[in-house]
Amino acid sequence: MLSGSSTLGVYFDLKDKKPGAELEKLRSRWAHSGLRVYYTAYTHPEIAEKVYGSGGGPFADFARAYRREAGGPLSALDSGQAMLGHDATLAIGKAARTAVRVYGTRAVTPRMVLAMLEQTNGKLRVRGVSGEIAFDPDTGEPVGRPLALVELNRPSAEGGSAAKYRFEAAITP
Repeated sequence: MLSGSSTLGVYFDLKDKKPGAELEKLRSRWAHSGLRVYYTAYTHPEIAEKVYGSGGGPFADFARAYRREAGGPLSALDSGQAMLGHDATLAIGKAARTAVRVYGTRAVTPRMVLAMLEQTNGKLRVRGVSGEIAFDPDTGEPVGRPLALVELNRPSAEGGSAAKYRFEAAITP
């Protein structure tokens, strides 16, 4: 059984483009089974368009910067990991800046930054590349965050940069 970011492990052995014995066995069995694997990913590039409409809000600028800095195909963003890392840093940065405004530079502690992060809701939402970031003030759970229903494509014999994840739909819990 696979779930969430664990699905990234299916491709653990593809970085050198030579599938190891375990991955080759998985690829072969998967190819002959006809099995289709779906999972809910935390995000996917197509979520931005679902959330922000055509143009994808801040995702377009993020994608250009990612290509400029990291190179490679935009399909490298399909796992959502780079988007989540960006948005987590963005949300913490905003919380830290808010803490400095509220408490001053000499008094800010990690606990104070966390308190500001917990207030990320309502008018204080963060406009991330994967959608707006907000937390329920009572439970701390994310609010209004669509998940990406993604099909995990079986590893190819060649490895490489073939599409590994295919976006199916945005799911709002």
